[in-house]
Amino acid sequence: MLICFNIFLNNIKRLITEPLVIIFVAVIPLFGVTWAMLLISNSDFVDVAINYRFSENHRFVRVITNNNKFSLYYCDEKDIESSIKNGIYDLGIILPKDFEFKMENNIKPNIKILSLENGSLPIYLRFLVEEYVYSKKLNIPKTDIAFCRSAYNNISIQKISIGFMMMSILMFVGSNIYLIIEDRRKNIIFRILDSPIHKYEYIFGNILTTSILGIIHIGVFLFFSTIVLNIDWKVSNINMFIILYVFYISSIGINIGLIALVKNKDLYIISNVIISIFSSIMGGSCFSYSLMGKNLERTSNFFPQKWVIISYEKLVDGESFDKVLINLIILILFGIVFSNIGTKSLKNYFE
Repeated sequence: MLICFNIFLNNIKRLITEPLVIIFVAVIPLFGVTWAMLLISNSDFVDVAINYRFSENHRFVRVITNNNKFSLYYCDEKDIESSIKNGIYDLGIILPKDFEFKMENNIKPNIKILSLENGSLPIYLRFLVEEYVYSKKLNIPKTDIAFCRSAYNNISIQKISIGFMMMSILMFVGSNIYLIIEDRRKNIIFRILDSPIHKYEYIFGNILTTSILGIIHIGVFLFFSTIVLNIDWKVSNINMFIILYVFYISSIGINIGLIALVKNKDLYIISNVIISIFSSIMGGSCFSYSLMGKNLERTSNFFPQKWVIISYEKLVDGESFDKVLINLIILILFGIVFSNIGTKSLKNYFE
């Protein structure tokens, strides 16, 4: 055990000398939290075109307009898109002609939100509409203010912050796993395996490094975001920690699979960064699944980040932790599959 601990300390010394590790651990998640807060707070008042005529006091109109952000204007459906392109309106809502009939008969209507940009406001507007439809379907009484607060909280700061943290985790774990390749490239691993150190002690020492650093990494992120930036996660910090740490474990397997495919140092780092960013975006941490097309939404099931976001959303909705266990199991399976692929390939590499 002492040998494993010494390997752990040696790995820590090697990691803290790498500038990229500091960026992965600290800069990326903190930038994500700060950017999310600025993105949502710096929103201007906008004009919204809608193709459906409501009475001025209709609940739908009040929900959309009682937030000091949106004004609704009736416009023919065929003219909405061109009006947005010409700058007459900022956003558009297209409701089906039988919208109220579907709402009364508990049928989910197909609603389109039109925008030239995917900023925070179209996402906020989408959430307001979805909150209205959802509460109407379940017959949940809500005040207009509650609608706005619920939609605002769903957006964002939390989900975007989680997305950047998942990028950080994938990149950071990749840095840890890359130590193995460095040992192989410099023939350090052969000297280790020829020494009294057993290969399992070497492996366990690296696992210990990654595991303990994961606890520190996630713990510091939650402390800083909760205490310093005062972000309300809507769930307990313990549950947040568990979800992110399971993703951390899954990331170990994913990076083992990646490192087996890409053994060049520079190419591995570039591949790790690209995969981390792309998979976090596709996982739904930067925008709602409802804004994706059906094909993209199905594709997102193959990205582990989606299962983190789904787990988080379920907990925010008040479901018990046992309801998200299946999602966490799926996350672990991602890691197992990729690590098996990587282990078989690396076995030949180290022989």
